[in-house]
Amino acid sequence: MAKELFGQYLVRMGKVTQADIEEALLLQEVLEDTLGATALAQDLITFKQVGDILDRMDDSGENFSEATAALGLLNDEQIKKLQTEVEQNHFRLGQLLVATTKLSKTGLEDQLKTFPAERLLVPGPNVTKADIVGRVAERTGQNSKMVKQMVETLLESIGEELADGGRVTLKNFGTFSTTFHKARKGRNPRSGEQIEIPERVVAQLKFSRNLREAVE
Repeated sequence: MAKELFGQYLVRMGKVTQADIEEALLLQEVLEDTLGATALAQDLITFKQVGDILDRMDDSGENFSEATAALGLLNDEQIKKLQTEVEQNHFRLGQLLVATTKLSKTGLEDQLKTFPAERLLVPGPNVTKADIVGRVAERTGQNSKMVKQMVETLLESIGEELADGGRVTLKNFGTFSTTFHKARKGRNPRSGEQIEIPERVVAQLKFSRNLREAVE
């Protein structure tokens, strides 16, 4: 078991939606570096400076820390502080949610106070498909090879249904579905110019009440 992530906690508490989390993480993806996302969220660097940093990283092969130090944008103490905060994912995600106006600064502070006490244990990311196959085979007494084929077929079927725009409901577990994100305007971190972020479809899973109550 692993501790619940801050984003999972916020969605569970109804403070933000999964789409809000996706948008914040998309910003991090665009920046191509978690340190860069954190520095931007804290107003330590500007969009224009992000562009300068990325250009230097492309030209020199330096990482974010090396490039910002060479450009004189961040000192060693600031970089070390950023690295510490990057390891504490709930701070970085919260700052990005504030930066994208999905959460107020006061709201973030309130949730950070309650998060440690109300944080749940959730299945850890180290549980693999092979682990699931092994558990099912052991509990049912079935051949592992056959169980593997069944699990893979189930997952493929869910994926195919979602790709066709459908929904898959597993009683007492949850509902797999997709949500449509409209195209929107953003800013290119390299130039600061406005860009069009294309529309996209995102897969999502809403757990059933029975499962949520069992976890809680």
